[in-house]
Formats: sequence, C-alpha cells, structure tokens
Amino acid sequence: MSTIIISDIYGNYKKFIKFKKTIKKYNKYLFIGNIINNKYESLKIIKNIISMKNNVKIILGNNELHLLAIFYGASPFIKKDVLNNIYNSKEKDKIIDWLKNQTLAMYYKNFLIVHAGVLPQWDLQKTLNLAKEIKDILNSNKCFNFLKYIYNNYNKKNIIWNDNLSGYNRLLCINNALTRIRYCNSKGLINFKKKKNKKKIIPWFKISWRKTKDINILFGHWSNFKLIKTKNIFCINNGCAWGGKLTTIKIKNQKIIKIF
Repeated sequence: MSTIIISDIYGNYKKFIKFKKTIKKYNKYLFIGNIINNKYESLKIIKNIISMKNNVKIILGNNELHLLAIFYGASPFIKKDVLNNIYNSKEKDKIIDWLKNQTLAMYYKNFLIVHAGVLPQWDLQKTLNLAKEIKDILNSNKCFNFLKYIYNNYNKKNIIWNDNLSGYNRLLCINNALTRIRYCNSKGLINFKKKKNKKKIIPWFKISWRKTKDINILFGHWSNFKLIKTKNIFCINNGCAWGGKLTTIKIKNQKIIKIF
C-alpha cells in the first residue's frame, strides 16, 4: 500500500488542492499536525481530510490542541488565530470528536512519526505509551482540566522528565515534547527561550544519548530548518505557512516532493 506523508499545511487550501491533484496514485495519506490555522480556509481542509475516512491518518500538532482548548473554553482566541470558520461551523462537534480520537505519535512502516519531536529520555515504546496518555485524557471527563492546565502553564513551567512525574505536570511535559519541542539542554530539559541560552541548548535530535537515535523519526513543526533528511531524521516542514513549499515524503522510498 502506497503512503505519502504531509506536514504543516496551516490552512493553506490552495496548496492543499495542488497537493491532491499532484499526488493521485497514493491510497494512504498521513498528515503530521498543524493542518489548520494561519490561513482562513482551515475548515475546507479539515472537512476534506475527514472525508478521506480510512485512507487518512493524522498526528495532532500544537494548532489542533489549541483548537480543542478554544472549543472547551480552556484557552481564548489569540490575535493571530484564524479558526473562527471552524469554531462557528455547524460541523464543529463532529470535527472536535474526530480530532480527539487522533494520536500524538505512531510507529508506521519503520518510522516513529510525531509532530514536533521526542524527549531524549524516551525510547520508542515509551513515546507511544505516553502519546496514548494524552489521547486517553482528551477522551475523558478531565479533558477541560487538562487543556486548561497546559495552556495556563506551557510557557511558565518547564519540567524535566522522569518516570515518576504524575498528574498534570506529567501530561504537560508529554504534550510539550510531542507538539512543541525544538531545543533542549544536555540533560533533556526542553528550552523555549533559545535566544537567551544559545550556547547551552541543542536541537532535540542531536542529543548524543537520545534513546531513539537508532530509530527512523519523521516530524514537522520546525520550519526554521526548512528541510532535514539525514540517516534517520526527517523534518519535512518547509515553511508552507510562511511562503515556503508544501513538502511531502513518500514513505516507501523516502523521496521528498515539494508541491510549490
């Protein structure tokens, strides 16, 4: 079965349609987060993706989590949001239920696939198990409390991972890693203030003792790097949101395709 992976569309319907016309021969599509926001046609894109049913899988990114938080009243709209068309849609309940049943990580055809990254302390199975913890709480009666906590604290509390972490601090750390991480220090503490500590921080995938260093990992999120394709690290966010090309990768032969 042919599969193609797409990263960070950010509501750009024009490029999404160009993608669908260009890539016709694939029967599985995997979107790795941030399919919405930034452009005003997010509703068209998400409805189109949902209509693909069993032919599509998605990984949740920080923008999908943000939409969930807005829906549940756990976070306000922010100035740059362009999510009103989804929020005011008659189909928003269906969209929200669909998003809640997606995951933050999967292992597919010998690739660990996430939106942003993985903490160096985690191995493959740990990453998949922790992603399930987020999915489970999104589908529980604690969903609002979880979303409220992460949006009140994601830039205030920076927590280093240990297996004994519990409660909402544990979930905050998992969420920040899978949907927001870029840099961390040599001990594996996520750093969101890279400009102040440039000499002491490292891209998460360059940590020498990372437990997933022998695993193929595919992610998006990080448009500053444009495109990374090394031995087993693939970042395919080519800055579509900021005028760059929408980039996809054929999972079978690892061939990069830039749409336009």
